[in-house]
Amino acid sequence: MKRIALDTIDQDIVDRIDKDFTASDATKVKSILIEIYRKPVDYHTPAQISRSIVFLAHGDVDKIEKQLLRVLKADPRDIVAWAEFEAQGPGHDFRIPFPEIDVFFEKLYANEAEEPAAEIFWVH
Repeated sequence: MKRIALDTIDQDIVDRIDKDFTASDATKVKSILIEIYRKPVDYHTPAQISRSIVFLAHGDVDKIEKQLLRVLKADPRDIVAWAEFEAQGPGHDFRIPFPEIDVFFEKLYANEAEEPAAEIFWVH
């Protein structure tokens, strides 16, 4: 069996895991995500699915293990749709790295006070 190094997970995802989870939980999360990278699907990239999972988990490895993996096994598209819904970002699909996602939301929330949300668009 081919061994996949931990650095195959996109660096922005590793950084967010290290920020959001305890050290022991971060190790668990990374091992879960490696499996996603080993078995990619046709309609979403492993990075997109992984970002969605990390975003939805809010630093809770139990949520990943008990809830998100069950949804992932049923249909990976549901994970991305769920994250997109929770993020409430127009056209947001977690294809871009977390730092770019953060900048987008900073601009979105800064503009909410000035403009109606319907006038803010994000085209990727």
